[in-house]
This record gives sequence, structure tokens and C-alpha cells, in this order.
Amino acid sequence: MKTSVIQKRPPISIGLAFGFRTRLPRSLASWLLGIAVAGVNGPVLTGLSTVSAAGGAAGKLALENDNFAERTAVTSLPAQITADTTGATKEPGEPDHGGNSGGHSLWWSWTPTADGQLTVTTAGSNFDTLLGVYTGTLVSALTTIGSQDQGQSNESITFHARAGVRYAIAVDGYDGQVGAAVLNLSFIASPVNDDFANRTPLTGTNIHLTEANAAATAEPGEPVHHNPGGSSVWWSWTAPVTGQLNVTTAGSDFDTLLGIYTGAVLTNLTTIANDDTGTANENLTIHALAGTPYAIAVDGYYGATGIVTLNLAFVPCPVNDDFTNRIALSGTSATLTGSNIAATREPGEPDHAGKSGGKSVWWSWTPVANGPTRISTLGSTFDTLLAVYTGPVLSNLTAVASDDSTLGDTASFRASASVTYHIAVDGYQGGEGVFPLRLRQSVSTPLATSAFTQDDEFWTVVTLADVGPYTNVLGGPFTPVYHDTGGNPGGYLSQSDPDGNTWYWEAPQKHLGDQSAAYGGTLTFDLEQSETDNQYDAADVVLIGAGLTLVYDTTPVFGVSPTPGTNWTSYRVPLTEAAGWTKDTLDGPTPTHDEFLSVLRSLSNLRIRGEYRVGGDVGGLDNVAFTATAAGPALTIQLLTPDAVTLAWPLAFADFQLEAQEELIASNGWAALNNLVTTNSNAFTVTDPRGSGSRFYRLHQP
Repeated sequence: MKTSVIQKRPPISIGLAFGFRTRLPRSLASWLLGIAVAGVNGPVLTGLSTVSAAGGAAGKLALENDNFAERTAVTSLPAQITADTTGATKEPGEPDHGGNSGGHSLWWSWTPTADGQLTVTTAGSNFDTLLGVYTGTLVSALTTIGSQDQGQSNESITFHARAGVRYAIAVDGYDGQVGAAVLNLSFIASPVNDDFANRTPLTGTNIHLTEANAAATAEPGEPVHHNPGGSSVWWSWTAPVTGQLNVTTAGSDFDTLLGIYTGAVLTNLTTIANDDTGTANENLTIHALAGTPYAIAVDGYYGATGIVTLNLAFVPCPVNDDFTNRIALSGTSATLTGSNIAATREPGEPDHAGKSGGKSVWWSWTPVANGPTRISTLGSTFDTLLAVYTGPVLSNLTAVASDDSTLGDTASFRASASVTYHIAVDGYQGGEGVFPLRLRQSVSTPLATSAFTQDDEFWTVVTLADVGPYTNVLGGPFTPVYHDTGGNPGGYLSQSDPDGNTWYWEAPQKHLGDQSAAYGGTLTFDLEQSETDNQYDAADVVLIGAGLTLVYDTTPVFGVSPTPGTNWTSYRVPLTEAAGWTKDTLDGPTPTHDEFLSVLRSLSNLRIRGEYRVGGDVGGLDNVAFTATAAGPALTIQLLTPDAVTLAWPLAFADFQLEAQEELIASNGWAALNNLVTTNSNAFTVTDPRGSGSRFYRLHQP
């Protein structure tokens, strides 16, 4: 007799033996026989074959799950149930399972407690089976979930089962075949985040997780995640601040689909981005807004399933991503490190340097003085775009200067005091990375110094005539070559013949303006040249200001060859009217004291000769500085008559004495004038009534 296990029943502590000679009612015979076969502690078996009361063949016994209404409940999975369909019947109104009339069906039912994927097969049966799965309460009004006839003994139906729904399962035989039917049921619960409404919340800025999407489904109204899917799972993530979110499925073991959305209702989502590369590595990067919830879906291409690997990486936007949040710079010099990683482009933002970007960051700068200004990103790790603007709003900016070079840009312009300039750094075609930002403005600085430790400090080169007047520029300005090593010491500038005329180093704004504090001090600088033959003479230093031009030849001061050597030569040029300075040309008249001071007070040009050789050569410049006299009392000089001057200095410096001489270059010609000192309430005063002739005075502490 063939049997099938369907459920456990309470153990029975008695055993019964039967020897009836008369036919029992069919229901009683089945009941007694069922008990007899079950035995003590045994399972209840159904699907019985032909058995007589005495144990011989005497006709067919009714099968308890022959009819739909009496289908046997399966309570735990996985399950394998064996039953003999001999004696089974087909009810009026029963559907044709697998589209075949069959004729000997048995029925089971199963009710899942959770959503998931149920697979039902007849693998192992010994005849050509038919298989059907249905919902409904009347055999004549069932809804078909699956119905199959593959012409073999292994029908298979897989479907998504909903929690709480009672599913009816029928096994029949093709064209009425009967035999030992094997029914196999297996179930995989759906992921908890199968549905959009149950998406799993994620927290943090760097997330890595794995999850299976087996038994996941696509919901009605669910968007297509770039390409057809069918096995989607969902997460949610809310941006803590505004920034760049990167989501990938790298590490998944099947062909994934990826989508990112906003919205609270599945059927009304806004697509932010989706991707299908045809691999297991989808990759999306979006601009995530602070406080915005994002829904993330991973699906399988045409319903593929496997292990999902989900990776999230979040980088906050730079604080100066938006124009309104630009960082303020101050002063005449600034050096900082910037980053446009995770930066964005705003609506209405201009194309910086006329090129496509997409990841801009902003600064602002308001100078306190006029002067040439240079801003650069030289040394950046990516191809930057640099632009400078003025204007009150992003959508109505006026371009001032811009640049797009390969790996570093330079924007030069003349800045005006109290005007606010907006500085944008972007990445060419959306490039991003870290970059240096340098701002330098050349403004008048008393006792300024140029040591060239970082750059050329705005020095330029111009060409003049070989002899005076030295106000006419024949060529330039030219930009010299900056070297960060090889100077005296450190960095320096070099220049080769630009156009065949005598060329001069021309100072930037910081060495100009009011430099009267250097009167009585020196102008120092270092020079070198590549060749020392074929030397010629010309003015070595030119000062222009207040409508006057003063020139200087180094020969009278140094008493040696005035030309630099192939190694660095240091120069100290005295800044007093009678130290060898002349007006306009080398053989011009000596300037007066007032003329010399007026030039220093409004200095508009400082030029230092760089070319000393007839023919090609290369010259170098380093360490330019105005230097004041040693700290001491300020000496006031007043010309009373052409033959008399009055000098005064503070009473606090009573230990100083006034000395005079007629030639500045003489080292031992100073003579004290102490016998001429008179005192008033504010200062010591001295009047020198001597006749005409040059006079040089100094306050000296014996």
C-alpha cells in the first residue's frame, strides 16, 4: 500500500487488529485502517490504495484530499509529500491543470506567514504529472497562479506568495494517468526591504553592506531602474549636510540595476539618477541636499538575483561651494590650500575662463590700496579654471581676469582700493582635487624688500636707450624667468636680451610710492651676468618721480669695475642727493636735497640695469631692498639763505653731536659742529653760516 505523510497527530497508545468478515461502511473502514497503520506514536498517512477489510483487494477507498474542499493543509516547509493518485477523481467544475483534462487529482493547501517565493514541483513522481496552483474558495471559481504540463514527471511552478493568502495546490495525471505522486514545496522569504514602504534606513557617511535579493519583487507602479528588472530591494538615506553622495554596487555577484529617487509615494517618485552598466558594478554620484531623504533601489537585470553589495560614500561640499558663502581674503598676500571636491555649479553661474566646469569654489577679496595683483593656482593636482569678477550677484558678474592653462592658472589685473573682487576656481570639464591658491598684490611699502623666495614678485623687464634720457621705454614690459634656487641665496630672476636694446629690471608697486623713509639710507641689490667681456657704460640705477629723473653710475662709489661678475655681486647705492646722483643723464647736474626727497616721496619708477655686455648675455637679479639709516634721531634741515642752513633734532638725543663734511665719499672728513649748538624748549638747533659749497651732515653718537 502506497502512503503519504501530511501531518503529525497525537500519539495513540493502543493498537487494533481486525478480522471482520463482513464489509464495514467505507468511512469506518478508512478510519479503522488509518488507525491501524498509524500505530503507536506514528504519523497519520493518507492517500491509501485499494484495501479490503480482510486485507485483500475489494475495490477503491476514498482519498481524504481527493476533493478541493478537503485539501490537506501543509504546515511547515520545506516539505516532500508522496501520495498515490490511484482512486482519485476530478470534481465537476475543477479546472484542467496544465490545460489537460487529467482525471485523478489530489489537493493540498499552504498559507504563508510572510511574503516570499514558493517553488512547487512534482520531481520524483513516476508518471506524467499535471500541476496547478490557485487561490479562491470554490473549485469552480479559482484564480490561477500557475498551471503546468511539461509532458514529463517534473512540473515546476515558482511564484511570489503573499502572507496570509491560502494557496490551493493540485496534482493530476496527464490524460488520466495515475501513480506515485511526489509533491515538493520550498519557500524563500522576501527581504524585509522588498517593498518601497519597508525600505531599510541607512545612517552614516561611509556604508558597506551585503544582502540577498532572492524572492524580491517589483511592485505595481515601481519605476524601471534604467532597464527591466523584477527583484528590487530598497533603502533610504538622508543627507546630514549638503554634499556629494556616491553609491555603487561593486562586489555584487550578478548583473545589477541601480536607482536613486526622492519622494514619499512609489508611484510618484522623482528620478535623481539610475544606472545599468551591464555588470555587477553600477556607479552613481549625486549632489545630495541637507535633510533630503533619498530612496535607493537595487534590482537585477530582468529579475536576476544574488548577493547585493551596496556601498555609499558621502563627502560634504566645501564651505565656499556657493557664491554667497565665498571665503573672505585680506591683505596684500595670501597663500592657502583649496579643494573643489564635492563642489557644484550654481544656476546662473558663468563659465569660468569660458570653459565648461561644474565644481566651483569661491573667495572674495577687497584691497585697501591700488596695485597690480596676481592670483594663481600653480601646482594644482588637476586642470583648474580661474576667474576674477566684480558685481553684487552671481547672475550679473563682470569678468576682470581669467585663465585656463594645463595644471595651474594665473590671473593678473590691477586692483582698485575698496573694490570687492570675487575669485572662482573650477575644474575643467568637472575635474576636482586639491590646489594651492596664491594672491599677491604689489603696493607701496616703505623700505620694501624683494628676496624672490616664492615668485617673481611682479618684477618686469623694459628696454631703454644706451644713453639718456632714461625715461623713454623702447620695449617691454617683459616677464623674467623665476628660479626657486640658485640665487644669493634661494630664488632669483633671470633675463636674456629681449630685443637688442639695453634692458633694465623694473620694480613693482611695493618699491614705489612714498619711499622717503629710505633717504640717507641705501638701495641694495645683487647682480650677475653670464659673460663679462665687451662691457659698456650706461646708467646703472634710474629713479623717476615728481616729474624728475635721477640716474646713478656705480663707478664713483665703488672705485672698482661697476659691472657684475659671473658670480653674484652685491651693490649698495647711497640715497642722498650728492652721493653721485645726476639728473636725466650721467653727465647731468646734481639734484638738490628737495629734488631728491621729492623723487623718493612720489617714486613712480625704479630701474636697475641688467645688461652690461655688447652682444648676447643673461643677467640675474636678487635681494633688492631699500634700507634706512641706523635708528637714531630725526634731523630736520631748513635752508635759511643760500649760504646758511639750520638743523634741529630732539632734546632726547642730547648725546648725539652734529658733524659735517664737504665730500660724502670721504671716510675721515667728518668734523663736529658742537660749538654752534643752541637750545630752545623743543630741540637742539644748529646754524651753519659757512659760504657756498656742498655740505653733508650727520648726527653721530661718539
